[in-house]
Amino acid sequence: MVKGLIRQFSENGAYYSEIWVKWTPNREQYGQHVLCCLAEDSQGQTTPQICVTLLAGASAPEIIPGTAEPSVSRGKTAPYFRATFSIDFDQQILRPLQGSKAAIRINEVKNGTVVRPAVFSLSPHDAILKQHPIYLNHYQLIFYVTTKLKIDATYSITMDNGFVVGQQSCTGGGAPFFGIQDPNRWQFVADHTVGNISDCGRNSSQFFTYGTRVNDTQLLLGNGTSCVTRQLANSANGFPINDTQHNKVTICENGLIMLDQDQPIRHPQLFPGNWTTQPTILAPYWCLADNSYSKNLPDGLRSHVWYHFYDRQVSSEKAMLEEIESLILAKERNTDKSFYFTATWAAIVTWERITPYPSRYKYQLL
Repeated sequence: MVKGLIRQFSENGAYYSEIWVKWTPNREQYGQHVLCCLAEDSQGQTTPQICVTLLAGASAPEIIPGTAEPSVSRGKTAPYFRATFSIDFDQQILRPLQGSKAAIRINEVKNGTVVRPAVFSLSPHDAILKQHPIYLNHYQLIFYVTTKLKIDATYSITMDNGFVVGQQSCTGGGAPFFGIQDPNRWQFVADHTVGNISDCGRNSSQFFTYGTRVNDTQLLLGNGTSCVTRQLANSANGFPINDTQHNKVTICENGLIMLDQDQPIRHPQLFPGNWTTQPTILAPYWCLADNSYSKNLPDGLRSHVWYHFYDRQVSSEKAMLEEIESLILAKERNTDKSFYFTATWAAIVTWERITPYPSRYKYQLL
């Protein structure tokens, strides 16, 4: 570091002293550095210390070639509705500072020429759990689009300069990504499929019948914290789990079921959780969910949580309990031929098209 000479001057009747310092970092010194300074007069009096953070060698994030999904170059199409897109960068990325006007745009193209610009656009500050979310996962940018596209049409994705910035500082003030201006760089074709839907665990074709066909009750969905609590009426002693009898059940849209507790827990935690009391929890797929925009979708695409309490004393529900009973007996008698079980009560909860960002899943709990 090189230091200059002290220069004294006056301005508007006040007297000042200044000095300059110069530092040229080498490659091994790239990163964050703190420079602190204070002034001392001829009497030995000092000023408060002032510190600034220097960002040395900040480089703009670059796209890793071949990571854009889906894209024509990789032979991948995108669903015409509820599509998820992603692209990887060579360094960790952040959203830019608030006030940025940068945007991602989806443009319809034909023979390399844009014929319908900006059929859809996103701001970098669109919240993760809004209808058109943007998600930054360290080195990866993911965005989720529910706008309907033309089936078999070709689209390009362009991105303004500064849509994301490098994470060389603690804020969104890092070096900006240069953007994607060429409409031929990231193209995709919209196909006839809908969304990226996966079924967890048991294949959905093997699910117990659910929904309106078996008079299931629907849970009113919201932003991931909606729950319903019901008393268990299967027996005077309640429902036994782990040598404890439980008298009420709380079903939540985020894949969580709690017994004898009705305070929702939105954020998934490792077991055993850091709770003041240890609740009895069933979590077939506990996730951070938001289904608040589902009501704006067509009937066949909306999210649902269905639940049904089956009691053998109800004649119309006896067949379902017999089906459950036969499955359990078949499984247990593989190892214990003398095993005996009678299903007198059961709860079936089905989560359908729930959105733990960014994809949708279907799962069921018996």
